[in-house]
Amino acid sequence: MSRHAYLWLGAFAGILICSASHAATVLFDNRQNVDLLNSDAVVLTSNTTNPQSLIGEVDIPSFWEGFGASANIAMDLGESRNVKTIKMNAFFTQPYGMSSATVETAPSGAGPWTVVPATVSTADSDRQTNIVLSNSADTRFLRLTRGTAAPGNTENRWVLNNLRVYGDTGATLNSGNHLDIISSSAFSAPGAVSITTSGSVSDGGGGPFPDDNPSLLYRKVFYTIGNGDSIRIAFDRDIDFDKFGFAQAGGFYDPSAAFHFQVWGAQDVGGTNFTTLLLDRTGPEPAGPTFFDLPLFTGRALRFDIINNAGGVNADLRIGDLFVTVPEPTAASSVVMAATCFFLRRRPSR
Repeated sequence: MSRHAYLWLGAFAGILICSASHAATVLFDNRQNVDLLNSDAVVLTSNTTNPQSLIGEVDIPSFWEGFGASANIAMDLGESRNVKTIKMNAFFTQPYGMSSATVETAPSGAGPWTVVPATVSTADSDRQTNIVLSNSADTRFLRLTRGTAAPGNTENRWVLNNLRVYGDTGATLNSGNHLDIISSSAFSAPGAVSITTSGSVSDGGGGPFPDDNPSLLYRKVFYTIGNGDSIRIAFDRDIDFDKFGFAQAGGFYDPSAAFHFQVWGAQDVGGTNFTTLLLDRTGPEPAGPTFFDLPLFTGRALRFDIINNAGGVNADLRIGDLFVTVPEPTAASSVVMAATCFFLRRRPSR
């Protein structure tokens, strides 16, 4: 075999190895619809009460509240992100919106903090607050400080069930291995991600569960979840699943040692044939948003099965948010790809 043939054979082998490796992150078509807080790398802190539960949705009757006129939430987004819009909402009858707020960015979590000009408005009868930066900012560290209460917020309180942060329009966004990919409006293709339930599960939401950026935020919750019930998350493409996560809702969870759930994977187009057990966990249900490692699995769907809801303090199990992440490309696959490109460009000497 000639040297030229060997080089091409090596290149072809490299392509096969790269194709077989699990290295696909997800490219969001619409950056502006990806909630940057839905990530296992995000850390939320405050000068008042702990806001970390706002990574997911804090379903009523629970809520987060910032006490005092200078209450704030500092956000470490895990890496530098493009930030343009912040939305926050409370689902109670009483409005808790804000007419003003201060947005700041910093080069580190310790500061120094710089005020970023922004416009603040309310919607949904002063229940929702929308904050739009005058110019988008690329930053890892973001801080939001409450301002004056909206006219309808007669109790002058900062109460939240939802806090969401989005980038600017006109660009795509790579998920990396931390951002949650359950975000239907982040994809241009209709039906790119869907969620369905089986058994006694009830959907108490005001709109599609996977949509992270409706114009008006609505309550998202699955409730009356019992033994044998399931929640299915399906995609219109192959996904390299790396982590699965969920957030209990409103204190309706099972802290008993007998709580048992499983996560199964399906590889068929349509995601209906669940043959691979990816996670089998028994123990107290986490009280806050939690991400669980999965063995690397390429497929079209995950199914979240409740095997035993022992009751604990709340027999009515409720889920307020779901998360799925994918892995970063492996170093090995990057090296092989580089070697492949090298071989393809070389020509045998004469």
